Amino acid sequence: MRFEKSDTLFSGIAKAYVEREAEVASLFSYDFQDERSFYRRVDHLDGNRNIPRQQVSQFLADFQKQLCQAVGLDPVKNAAVENALRLAESNSLAMVTGQQAGLFTGPLYTVYKAITCIAQARYWEERLNRPVIPIFWVASEDHDFEESSQVQVLRGEQLLRVTVTESPEEVRQAVGHRPLPEDLLAAVDEFLAAVADTTVREEWQPLLRDLPAKVTSLNGYFAAILHRLLGSYGLVVLDPLMPGLKALPESRDFFSLVMKKSAALSEGLAEGVTAVRGLGYTPQVEKKTTDAHMFYYRERERLALERLSEGFSLRGKKGIFSPDEIFQQIQEDPEAFSPSVVTRPLWQDCLLPTLAYIAGPGEIAYFASYKPVYEALGMEMPPIIPRLSATLVEGFIDRLLQKYDISSVQEIRQGLEERLNQLVAAQDELGIDTLFAELQAKVKLAYEPVLEKISRWDGTIGKAAEENLERVLGQVQFLQNKVHQRHRQRCQESRNHFDKVKKHLWPGGPQERVLNIFPYLFKYDYGIIGQLIELAANDLETHRVLYL
Repeated sequence: MRFEKSDTLFSGIAKAYVEREAEVASLFSYDFQDERSFYRRVDHLDGNRNIPRQQVSQFLADFQKQLCQAVGLDPVKNAAVENALRLAESNSLAMVTGQQAGLFTGPLYTVYKAITCIAQARYWEERLNRPVIPIFWVASEDHDFEESSQVQVLRGEQLLRVTVTESPEEVRQAVGHRPLPEDLLAAVDEFLAAVADTTVREEWQPLLRDLPAKVTSLNGYFAAILHRLLGSYGLVVLDPLMPGLKALPESRDFFSLVMKKSAALSEGLAEGVTAVRGLGYTPQVEKKTTDAHMFYYRERERLALERLSEGFSLRGKKGIFSPDEIFQQIQEDPEAFSPSVVTRPLWQDCLLPTLAYIAGPGEIAYFASYKPVYEALGMEMPPIIPRLSATLVEGFIDRLLQKYDISSVQEIRQGLEERLNQLVAAQDELGIDTLFAELQAKVKLAYEPVLEKISRWDGTIGKAAEENLERVLGQVQFLQNKVHQRHRQRCQESRNHFDKVKKHLWPGGPQERVLNIFPYLFKYDYGIIGQLIELAANDLETHRVLYL
């Protein structure tokens, strides 16, 4: 495996976090690069006897078996099922990550999160000599359909966006509650037509086409694909909409606590936001002081709860719930409640023995404000480990990088125009600009005495002579432009090469935020997963360039 390290591509407060800037580090409870942090976290978890390991373990095992059935795998010999059952052990720990469902897993970074989770779980299980289970929490209660509905792939040298359509009546529904889009099969065909026809593609084609008949939502489609892709590595997929999860006493108690402490949560969030802003960064999340930090499902719509002096209301709706009504409703119908972006990670940590959370740059920015939020509920934020950040370089792109001496993704990020201009200039055998500058100077020099004599003889004719000079110089410029145009045509191959490099490595942004894993998987087989897992075991503060 050939790879290189470079500076992180993260920006803002996430960049400062991975580079361990002291002021930013103080916003978090643990230093992810200090192994002592994880031993302290273990001590903290061992003192918590309220985590429902056995119940959650059974829910997860049942869900992994459903996913096995959907993708045609044997649940009896399935690493994800085995890991879900291992969670029931009294000393088990969880390495957790998560993301909203993406079409065909979405951008590379979603898979990088899952892969980092697997790698870090393996690392810490070996270090701690106790079960560490990698768990991927699918954000199925998010109602941002756009993120779930599209994927981008390169078809030739053109970036293709494959999408499915949202129904207008589903706009405020959680993605996990929406039926499968009617045009999903058409999207599958469009996606498969854009990628290389290989043995691995032939293996996946019937699965991607048949799976919609076995699941009920994009969320389920995503979970099944992720299980088929990474379940054999032990990744356990968790869907918060799994039947029974919200009915657990620990879930109901947490929902009630959030409602009781919503004012304190708002104060904690405001404190965290102020601290982030005080360091010169823009907070990733800000909420109204009246936000109750929970949602309520009414007729499948996910509506925010707001705190009033006399109780709670649904944002944009009439009517008031008294506190007693809310608490009774939580006990009778906990499925009607849904944590917000602020309280979801806290609910997660009530249900799971979270050793650490694997976060992307956006999530790191969220967590930067959350330390006082955790403290408001008497909880502690877990260590936040940055996910693997990587750029995949195929052989034909590597050859172009070497040909043009392009040394880093950072150079591509900053733009290749200057390098291309330098290359074009170096191939200018004529010295076009110098040649025509000399010609223009000679024309002006030749005209100068003529203009002077004519102007003295007759001012009107002198003005016409000046206009004549401008026309001659214009013709010289015209010829210069034509010569440049012809030179650029001769350099077009280099331009095409630079364009290809940019589209493959920086297609309008970091490759990991745009392109999808499957075109690489289809071409390079499953070995690519093992290579990425190896990279995700350490040095996560850097960006990695992996040569395929």
